[in-house]
Amino acid sequence: MTQQQPALVEGLESHEVEDGLVVYHMATERVHYLNAVASVVFELCTGEHTEQEIEDLVGAAWGLAEPPRDQVRLASRPFAPRAWCSRVSASGRRSADGASW
Repeated sequence: MTQQQPALVEGLESHEVEDGLVVYHMATERVHYLNAVASVVFELCTGEHTEQEIEDLVGAAWGLAEPPRDQVRLASRPFAPRAWCSRVSASGRRSADGASW
């Protein structure tokens, strides 16, 4: 099975703060705070990286010998119920199921 690439949906504004990001979701008019790991995951949801590549890139960002797969999955879990991500398949098709890998 081909992995899909998470991509942020329209209507999200993010602002960097000292230890993460503050994200404003226009559709729900809610503000969310993301810690450092969740912020990196959020920034990597461009539709260009597979879920595994995002996990690998987070590990590389912290200089870890092994990617922190469980931590990245945990950090991305809130994205799905908030409908922040769609998934882009290799063919370029999008679905709006969220990013909860």
